[in-house]
Amino acid sequence: MNHRYFMDDLNPSVIKPEGFKLVDRIVDICAAEGIYTILDMHSFPGGQNQGWHSDSGLHRATFWEFKDLQDRATNMWVEIAKHYVRNTWVAGYNPMNEPADSEHHHLQRWYGEVEKAIRGVDPHHILWLDGNTYSMDFSGFKEVLPNCVYAIVSHGTCSHRSA
Repeated sequence: MNHRYFMDDLNPSVIKPEGFKLVDRIVDICAAEGIYTILDMHSFPGGQNQGWHSDSGLHRATFWEFKDLQDRATNMWVEIAKHYVRNTWVAGYNPMNEPADSEHHHLQRWYGEVEKAIRGVDPHHILWLDGNTYSMDFSGFKEVLPNCVYAIVSHGTCSHRSA
């Protein structure tokens, strides 16, 4: 998902109901086929990593530089969790896809905050938490959060031989 489904930069404290209509449609289509969904947030205000796909537009992850952006994202997740708390076809939430916190401590703090906030409205859905540096690094993680899956991506190399 893109945070812009739910948030407008000109009115960041109001969650847009149109975003839920889009995601509901996808969840319902999957449910009709017996497929569970994990709601996975791929972009954040300011960008959670330096890549173009995180929607920062700067090749810099400014999400980690501004507590206001982090609080907006947490509030967005609270509203998402409220909306899906009783939906049994949602397997869980991935609060942040491929984070890249260059200081290696903001991510763990934010995970603690967003986990507590989500659990305040939805104590049952599983959280999928990506490692730092595009899901590859857990070295800075000091605490294991309850009812969470820790996801790591291995960006290995492939070799191709021609005959």
